[in-house]
Amino acid sequence: MLRKGNSKLYFLAAALILIAGGCSVWQNFTAYFNTYYNAKTLFEQVEEEREKLNHPLFEFKEPKLPGSAQTPVVKVIEKCSKILQFDQESSYVDDALLMIGKSFYFQSEFAKALRKFNELAAVEDTDLLLINQYWIGITELHLRNFDEGYNKLEEVKKMALEEGEDELVDRVYIKQIAFLNFRENYADAVDLSKELLEVTDNEELQAETYFQLGKFYVELDQVENAAEAFAALDSYSPSFEIEFLSKFEAAKLQKQLGNVDESLQLLQDMREEGKFNQHFDKLDLEIAQIYLDKEELDAALELYTIIDTTYKNEPSSGEAKFKRAEIWEKYFRDYDSANFYYEKAISSTASTERKNEARAKSSTFNNYFKLKQEQDKLYKQIIYRTDPESFYRDSLAYADYISRDTSTAISDSLLFDRDNLPEGEDEEEKANFAAIQDTAKIEDKLVKPVKMDITADSLNTLIAKNLFNLGNVFFGELQVVDSAYHYYNLIDSQYPNISFKPKFLFTYANYYSSIGEEEKADSLFNYVYVNFSADAVAAEAAKRLGKTEITETTNPLELSYLEAEKIYFASNFDTAIDSFYNIYSEHPDSYLAPKALYTVGYILENDLQLLDSAAAVYDSLAQKYSNTDYARASSKKLNFYRSYHRNIQDSLDLIQKQIADSIKADSLANVIPEIIESDSLENQNGNLPDSLINSLLPGDSSAVIEENDLKTPSDKKEKVYKDIIKPDKDLPDSLKKKLR
Repeated sequence: MLRKGNSKLYFLAAALILIAGGCSVWQNFTAYFNTYYNAKTLFEQVEEEREKLNHPLFEFKEPKLPGSAQTPVVKVIEKCSKILQFDQESSYVDDALLMIGKSFYFQSEFAKALRKFNELAAVEDTDLLLINQYWIGITELHLRNFDEGYNKLEEVKKMALEEGEDELVDRVYIKQIAFLNFRENYADAVDLSKELLEVTDNEELQAETYFQLGKFYVELDQVENAAEAFAALDSYSPSFEIEFLSKFEAAKLQKQLGNVDESLQLLQDMREEGKFNQHFDKLDLEIAQIYLDKEELDAALELYTIIDTTYKNEPSSGEAKFKRAEIWEKYFRDYDSANFYYEKAISSTASTERKNEARAKSSTFNNYFKLKQEQDKLYKQIIYRTDPESFYRDSLAYADYISRDTSTAISDSLLFDRDNLPEGEDEEEKANFAAIQDTAKIEDKLVKPVKMDITADSLNTLIAKNLFNLGNVFFGELQVVDSAYHYYNLIDSQYPNISFKPKFLFTYANYYSSIGEEEKADSLFNYVYVNFSADAVAAEAAKRLGKTEITETTNPLELSYLEAEKIYFASNFDTAIDSFYNIYSEHPDSYLAPKALYTVGYILENDLQLLDSAAAVYDSLAQKYSNTDYARASSKKLNFYRSYHRNIQDSLDLIQKQIADSIKADSLANVIPEIIESDSLENQNGNLPDSLINSLLPGDSSAVIEENDLKTPSDKKEKVYKDIIKPDKDLPDSLKKKLR
């Protein structure tokens, strides 16, 4: 077999033979050579396009090929495949195999790439053996054959060192370090980075390695070592980007070391140099953060505003919007303004992570605003009860307002003060921000009065529940504990007889624990543990106290319920249903009655899939225990079920009407009843066929039903049983999915 060393003689001899052989043979040879040349040119174009991506040197994940390289890489594979078909003996075969393998690698088709590299490895005496082994090693890593890939690279590194292949040695080290970085094995990555610094003579690579070494030290929380590594690269030849990043990271590290003023000075010096003007937005963000850390709020807000408006197309603009929202939320506690900027951040140039945070914040605030509106509405009911005339006064005032033209004249007292807008806002931003404030103030004034027809006890329950939800927003989501305490204390002092007392007291105990008042927290946990042993939170309270979880009770009804649960968990569904139903029917006024009835419905729905029967049980639950968590938990399912049957009936009525309207003669009239009686609309059991139900169901009604929050009978698999009324035929799968 001829190899590369003999290629020139081979092709010279081949050329003579081809000339002697005739014109057609020469044309074939020319086409072969042109195919190789074109493939090589296209492949070099692909590599150049990859270089333009400026992919971080020590990042393991391969970048996606740019669009400009997508077509060329496919053509490389096609042309190189033709070369392999033309002549398996020429030196071009080696290059063709390597180019195909690398092309597949660039496309992240690692399995295909490995097959081609292995084909090349089987070629005898190839000059590409060592570089091919390198590609096999890194491909194995991407196929998650970590040991094989890493060991292969070790072999290549050893051979390359022996043969003086310095560039290949560098490449192996880079890939190994990138892999360790990917695996978050920072300690070994540090050691390997130090080895690379000792063996390489490439000053630009040394500079970038020092930078990466500093980042590894940061991950290991070795701040001083990190600072030294960032400073060391100045002695080499860093690229412009690495020089900026190292100085930038060094400045941030000074703040981490507690040298805030020194950090600020370094950042300001970098900005004043003018050398890094394309990174001014990053410098300004870090400077603004220092102002914020020092609680120089005006300076921070002003600089974030400048960043937001100056670098609109940069990620820093989105980050600035998010930080402005945080300032309004955490420092000024102006939640309307905070929500305005969080919503702006959602559609901004911010990172995906920041957008998700902003989206969660906005959802929290919208929930908070709804709870506040509901609280105002509920408090109004107290006024209407103590002063019945106030409802009529409010109604008259509202009627008078809406009868006037308010589109052009709004009281100045309801308008936001435009003079208080931050400097640097563009006019559109100012208008949007002020409009939000106007709307918030106007809506506070203009609420249509509503008088609720409920008992005083029900009203107090609703108020307490709403206060509890408000407290939870502040405690769990906004983490403003003083506001959380305000609402929890109101419940504790004014609403002692709430139905959700165990859950409230457990949360209240968690509040005290969060502020370090463990004695009060333990007292409340113990109260829950002793007085509400049948409630699920008692077990959690026991854990917090370090006590044995409650597993037994002496209450006969509770023992009956526990026994029913055991039957259920043994999958004896019929018997379990009877047991739970007996608890409900024999003790309808017990606190366990709604829970037992809900469990019956749950088993029918989820274990026996008797959805008609489950709906009947949920309907009874809604009628008899409407104010319980169990009725609320099943309400959406029940509403959907009712809506579904209404839609079916409406559709049947429409079909019947269309049939009636279309009857033109007595002969047709005689046929219609036979059609209806024999097939599509109803069978003998009164159930609709799947085909009609599927055609009547909405295209996407899954959003109507949400997964149950309520957990019963325990935190295991909440299942619950068959029905007292079994329908003659089960519902189709399409409806089961909607009800579940």
